[in-house]
Amino acid sequence: MRRSVFALAVLFGLIRPALAADIGVSPEQAAALGVETRPAEPAPVLVAARLPATLTLPGSGAQAVVLPFGGVVTRLLAQEGEAIQAGQALVELHSAEYLAARAAQRDRQARLDQARQQAARDAALLAEGIVPARQAQQSQAALAAVQAEFGAGRELLASTSEVAGQPAAYRLLAPAAGTVHEGALRLGEPIAAGTAAALLLSGDRLWAEAQLPPTLVGRLRAGQAVRLPGAEPAGRVIAVGGVLDPMSRAALLRAELPAAGLAPGQTLEIEILDTPPADARRVPAAAVSREGGQELVFMAVDGGFRPQPVERLGSDGDAAVVLGLPADARVVTRGVAALKALARQEP
Repeated sequence: MRRSVFALAVLFGLIRPALAADIGVSPEQAAALGVETRPAEPAPVLVAARLPATLTLPGSGAQAVVLPFGGVVTRLLAQEGEAIQAGQALVELHSAEYLAARAAQRDRQARLDQARQQAARDAALLAEGIVPARQAQQSQAALAAVQAEFGAGRELLASTSEVAGQPAAYRLLAPAAGTVHEGALRLGEPIAAGTAAALLLSGDRLWAEAQLPPTLVGRLRAGQAVRLPGAEPAGRVIAVGGVLDPMSRAALLRAELPAAGLAPGQTLEIEILDTPPADARRVPAAAVSREGGQELVFMAVDGGFRPQPVERLGSDGDAAVVLGLPADARVVTRGVAALKALARQEP
């Protein structure tokens, strides 16, 4: 609708340049004035917004690796930013809690073996009619209880491995392949059970979170392409808040970007892209000037140049994206001020 209204206004003369319609300039005069032109190009994308953002770990692609037993850090086996495999050791600790847990698990194993034997014995005696069914049921219930205890202990120890020759030491293992982030443990430091030893980024994406000003709320949407300034589009908007934070007076925009070359906590600028109308043109920003409240460009025509009204839709890098130019237009990129001076002198 916006495009058609502007095009009709230009067509029927409702939008007129403040300068003369055409300026007669010979090639020699243009060269003397330092006038240079360039073809207006199709505009495949439009920067709808440029926002400062902070990179964070994605909620679905990051996992906290938690210490199952407290202890003292004796070795750091994986460094910040290191790519690791599933089951690779991250840190080694000396832990009395681990020693006690291993002893408790051995006790559960002994009780589990005993309960299995008793349950098998009672089942055989029940089949011969020697013991009542109630006794066999009780032994089966006791077996199930011990199996549950043993399973819980095994689960607690599953993320650890023993250290040869050191019964009170264990290594914490990575639950999946990924990249280590925010490893805050220090050698010799006592650490409690339940502490996150590191965050493990198991995907190849990061989140970029930006504050969306009220003027842009409702104008951006999930799915729009995202890029870093000067780069090719590589990400996308995954969430756009519609409610302003009472403190910042801004809404949250979250985009997803490739993690290569980037790090959580990094601040940068992102560009949210949109698709302009098919007849939009990309011209150097220096080609667009303002005269009498109207934006215009100087377009090359036979015998000189014409001040052509345009509507600026936005930008694409160091270029402006405009409506109002024919597909084959050549616009003045240098010498605009000189042409303006000439235009004002035209009768």
